[in-house]
Amino acid sequence: MNRNVVITGAGHDRVGIVADLSEFLFNCGCNLLDSSMTLLRGSFALILMAALPENLSIEDLRSRLGDLGAQWNLILNVRELSDAELSEKLSLQDSFIIAVYGADRTGIVAGITRHLAKLNMNITDVATKFSGSGEKGIFVMILEVSSPGDMAAHRLQEELAKCCGEPPLDISVQELETVEL
Repeated sequence: MNRNVVITGAGHDRVGIVADLSEFLFNCGCNLLDSSMTLLRGSFALILMAALPENLSIEDLRSRLGDLGAQWNLILNVRELSDAELSEKLSLQDSFIIAVYGADRTGIVAGITRHLAKLNMNITDVATKFSGSGEKGIFVMILEVSSPGDMAAHRLQEELAKCCGEPPLDISVQELETVEL
């Protein structure tokens, strides 16, 4: 029986976290399936899926990761995935990349993501960055979204322009091209 887990974690960044964690999982016989790891200013954050070998219990993995988390100054959590969760496939049909740039202000993420939800768009990835300070700060957000129906990029861009507010934001929408393997 396949056993799969999601490992989440966060802590202060340092050189070698990704190497240490991936080497640890390899040495345990785990197969890394999907992952997202990023640096948010001085904090490192991760979420990954891994398949466990027959000889490694989830409890043993939790214990070992708990010890390493303390050593690495990371808080790590392990959650078992159900077969249904693992079989969920991300549909990239009718998918878009949305780039948002503009003067920073409160509510940009909330406004745009709420508008996308009203359009029944599923956000599959989002990254935000703030650059600068005070009133001269620039906000950047990159989203990957998928549509359950037919939505043209130009129509999505027109819809998002409705929620820009003041000062205006520069929003661009591109269709995400997929390659069949």
